[in-house]
Amino acid sequence: MFCAERIVTRRHVIAAGGTLLLAGCARRREPERRVAIARAPAYGQDLYDRMYRVLTELGTSARGKRVVLKPNLVEFDAASAINTHPVFVHAALEAFRRLGAADVRIAEGPGHRRITLDLADAAGFFVVFTSFERLFTDLIL
Repeated sequence: MFCAERIVTRRHVIAAGGTLLLAGCARRREPERRVAIARAPAYGQDLYDRMYRVLTELGTSARGKRVVLKPNLVEFDAASAINTHPVFVHAALEAFRRLGAADVRIAEGPGHRRITLDLADAAGFFVVFTSFERLFTDLIL
């Protein structure tokens, strides 16, 4: 109910201003999400070229930044594709380096298999990355 004789105090003005300020904050635009899906016929040189090209086309800015790749090392089963393929991770690492990243690292902390380096070894990361342990951070430790 509105009363015409009501006196407006500083408290009313501050409360109204705060409400307007919060309403303005709620309307901030979310950053545009950029996603790409690209086919690669095999885990070969074409994947490396394609990874760099897709990141470039998306306008990815990596110059001077630190990048962390999380390959999803859940567990390992040689008969299925559970993890992100190590060649895919290597292609991403090389693409970010080409884009000028100051540092590119790999980090993982699997949920139920706690020996992360054994998982990485079984999945082939030590074969693809000659210095995997230098690039890798175990998030479980």
